[in-house]
Amino acid sequence: MKTLSIYFWLIIAMLLWGSSWPLAASLSQFIDEHEFIVYRYLSTAICLIPVMVWLKIPFRIDRYNLMIAILSGVLMVFYTENYFLSTTLGTPGLAGAIVTTLIPITIFVLSSILTRKLISFKQWIALTLSSIGVMTTMNIWSYDSSEIFIQNNHYMILAALIWSSMSILSSYSKEVDAITLSFYIYIFTTVFDLLFYYEPTHGSVFQMSGEFWLYLILITIGASTFGTTMFFYCVKHIGVKETSTFNFLVPFFAMGLSFIFLGEEIGLASILGVMITIYGIKTLNNLKFSSLFIDKVSK
Repeated sequence: MKTLSIYFWLIIAMLLWGSSWPLAASLSQFIDEHEFIVYRYLSTAICLIPVMVWLKIPFRIDRYNLMIAILSGVLMVFYTENYFLSTTLGTPGLAGAIVTTLIPITIFVLSSILTRKLISFKQWIALTLSSIGVMTTMNIWSYDSSEIFIQNNHYMILAALIWSSMSILSSYSKEVDAITLSFYIYIFTTVFDLLFYYEPTHGSVFQMSGEFWLYLILITIGASTFGTTMFFYCVKHIGVKETSTFNFLVPFFAMGLSFIFLGEEIGLASILGVMITIYGIKTLNNLKFSSLFIDKVSK
């Protein structure tokens, strides 16, 4: 595949990743967060089977990586719960922008704590700048002090923290294809939620409307299956660093699609906040994106 063609499909993948936020908000009309978890990840795992067969990606996984997949699956349940609620109880575009820009910051901080690595003065400046950007995106300056940690903000912060923890955990996997690991994480996410949380309170999924199925297909085949596959395909062909730079499109796509399809109002301050955060992240990681953005599972 030619480089220009790869760029085109990578942009489409980022567009689909960004679409997952307004799509989750749209699906909340039909199902709750745990029905969403089961239907999304079970469907994604099923869709990955022909992809793995076609790309000749092995299904085999050893016990060590299987344990990582199990633990990651548990974390994925709680991440998705907070991700879903942040879109349904708040504004999906801003939730997508805040969570996706907050994740690399929290990964950096958590990794520094775990490795006991001292944070340099330049990194502190970049962290401060990134934090200011996130707070600007959240429009935190307009809140009363008692409103800063309102419930909706908690969901976004928790989603970022849980995803970051899952990313760090999955980085310890060894000698396993990223898509294989993703496949098993989706399986265990589904199993864990079915065992402890899932209740079909909104009736049978097979009796849902065509609108529901359209949203579900877009988020499973589009955002999860195609987005994941294309991302890791591009990593192999144009490299980690170049592929990872496209992640910065996700928050803008999340806001733009929410504006177009949900009528969400996106203020200039929110766009400026995302740009400040991205600049801070780039400085923080010294333009070496791989340690912040390449996870073993997709968003």
